[in-house]
Amino acid sequence: MSEQFSKRKVKACLLRSNFIDPQGLSLSVAQKKTIVALAEQHQVAIIEDDVYLEVGFSKVAPLPIKHWDKQDWVLWCGSVSKILAADYRLGWCEAGRFSGRYIEYLSGRSLGINGIVHSTVAEFIDTGQYIKHLAKLKLAAQAFDYHQVIRLFLGEKLR
Repeated sequence: MSEQFSKRKVKACLLRSNFIDPQGLSLSVAQKKTIVALAEQHQVAIIEDDVYLEVGFSKVAPLPIKHWDKQDWVLWCGSVSKILAADYRLGWCEAGRFSGRYIEYLSGRSLGINGIVHSTVAEFIDTGQYIKHLAKLKLAAQAFDYHQVIRLFLGEKLR
C-alpha cells in the first residue's frame, strides 16, 4: 500500500473508520494506526468522515483515526444531521494543520447556512440535551429490536 501512495502521488484520502456502510463495521486500532503512519510517511491528508459517530449501541464509541494523529494529517469530520434532521445539513470538522485552508474554503461556501438553526443546534448540544436525545434514540432502537425478536419467536401467540 505504501508503494501506491508514492507512485500515484496521492494528496488526500477520504474514508470512514467507524460504522462503515453497509455492515456497520469499524476498523481495528491496528488498522487506524497504520493509516496514520502512512499519512505521516507520505504526507497525505486523511479526511475521516465520522458521520455515524453517535449511532453505535455500546457505551463507549470507537476512537477515530484522529486519536492517533500526532502530526495533524487527519481532518476529522462529523455531522448532527443523521441524528437530528437530514435537512439541517450541519456538521463539524477538526481540520488540524489544514484549518486555514478549510476556513478559507468555507468562507466562499457558507452563504446557505441557516444561522438560526445553527445556533439552536449549538445550544441543544451545549445544554446537554443532545446527549439525552441520543440516549432516548438508543433505548427506542433497543426496544424496537426487542419487540422484533419477541415477534420472531412468539409469532401468532402475540395476537
